[in-house]
Amino acid sequence: SGVYVGRPAKNEKDKIGVSAKGGTNGENHNHNDIGSYAVVLGNETISGDQGCAITYTRDWFENIAYKKYKSKGSYGHPVPFINNTAQKVGKEARGVELTSKFTNNTDTYKIDMLSAYNLPELSLLTRTFIYDRKNNTFVVTDILKSNEEVSFECAITTRANWKKISPNTLLLNKGGEKVYVQISCSVPFKIKDEVIEENAPAYTRIGIVCTDKVRSLKLTVQYSTKAP
Repeated sequence: SGVYVGRPAKNEKDKIGVSAKGGTNGENHNHNDIGSYAVVLGNETISGDQGCAITYTRDWFENIAYKKYKSKGSYGHPVPFINNTAQKVGKEARGVELTSKFTNNTDTYKIDMLSAYNLPELSLLTRTFIYDRKNNTFVVTDILKSNEEVSFECAITTRANWKKISPNTLLLNKGGEKVYVQISCSVPFKIKDEVIEENAPAYTRIGIVCTDKVRSLKLTVQYSTKAP
């Protein structure tokens, strides 16, 4: 299924744990979320995939649900949303593993996400996860190249309290656990937040939205327990 799980060293305290998803969009309980991830600190899920509905409606399991419910489609997950286009459903949409390198200190997991989007103008779309146990960081990097200009946004999804403490830094706080998020992008961007509540406790989609259309970009989101 292409699932990566990164854990702190044994007996380490105040360390983040992470998970990330490759796989396909043709799996059971699929949410069209190749490249999704989660960041955990202590007993709290600080950021990432916020799960599914607690109570189900009849149409939740129909194909229309991917467009009707933001929390079931990729828009409500921490994955790219390109040219107002979400990921497509089906096994042909897959996260192709490019790199999987694991050591005691650092894990690197990289996937090709190009097939997840029905956008023939794209020539490159990769996502790289780097989990650094020594420095207690988790870095997610997206690289895009396109033959035409496209709009691009990604998201941080969370049920934590959050605030913007600098133009490119957020502080997430949940259950007494604090994580700093530093955003670096090769093009100008803005933060646009939205509360999503669909048959489950509300969560916030913190959009990282490129202000202009692009042909190429590099977006890096770093999670750390240390203040920048």
